[in-house]
Amino acid sequence: PKTTVMLLHVPKSVLPDDVVSVLGAQGFAQKFDFVYLPCDFLTGTSQGYGFVNLISEALAQEVKHRFTGFVGFDPNQKEPCEVIWARTQGIEENVERLRNSPVMRGPTEFQPMLFRPDGTQRPFPKPTRRTRKPRLDAGTGALSQIVARSARAGQTANIGSA
Repeated sequence: PKTTVMLLHVPKSVLPDDVVSVLGAQGFAQKFDFVYLPCDFLTGTSQGYGFVNLISEALAQEVKHRFTGFVGFDPNQKEPCEVIWARTQGIEENVERLRNSPVMRGPTEFQPMLFRPDGTQRPFPKPTRRTRKPRLDAGTGALSQIVARSARAGQTANIGSA
């Protein structure tokens, strides 16, 4: 079954926690088990797209319908979202694809998120092999922006830890 969707044209200012909040506000609380917004480490922002795995194909179809044309992620959002089927389908496949990825050693706020059936976040499985650090260009100041934004949110940036 197809359960993983790709959200396109998500504003770059949006963080994974924002996607989780919007999904809940749109009636999908406790109906997804995976959220991931890839990060542009050079700018400290998301790359403008993300992935959500729903707990059923019918819910994934509903998300496709509800979020196609959606502009509610950010008050300044100009381009409406598009929703397509992700290439990688299902929670197990997404976990396996990302658990040994350098993104798991990047900023915590941009790491993939897993959820229990009650909607609480659960830990991502540990890597099965040594992972390399993500490529970060310290000359841009983006790393310090991520750390500062995490500090304002009361979180630890967790840059480069294994």
